Amino acid sequence: MKIKNITNKKIIATNIEEAKTPFQKSKGLMWRDNLPDDYGMLFDFGKDKKEGFWMLFMKIPIDMIFIDSDKRVVDIKYSVKPLTFNPRTWKIYYPKRPARWVLEMKAGSMKRLKTKIGDKLEF
Repeated sequence: MKIKNITNKKIIATNIEEAKTPFQKSKGLMWRDNLPDDYGMLFDFGKDKKEGFWMLFMKIPIDMIFIDSDKRVVDIKYSVKPLTFNPRTWKIYYPKRPARWVLEMKAGSMKRLKTKIGDKLEF
């Protein structure tokens, strides 16, 4: 599977790992040392809702792209840092609007690919 931004005609990711089971969704990208530029992990929650994400056991910062059922970007969290012993990192990240999918990618990907809120995606 690949994900394309049809608003700006850029390919976002060509190497997509899908988090389908509850275990895969809770594990996410934990313990990964790095991510290729074309890699993304896609979470599908079946319907639009405000699902929260946190950075437990993450080693690297990531971008989180929240996508609604119409495949429009409804929110982006840029360069979200891993959870540490510093209480400032103890956050749960929610989208501003309900989202069906969340795409996690290497930090900086969304700025590099010029993806923004309101863009229409295809996958």
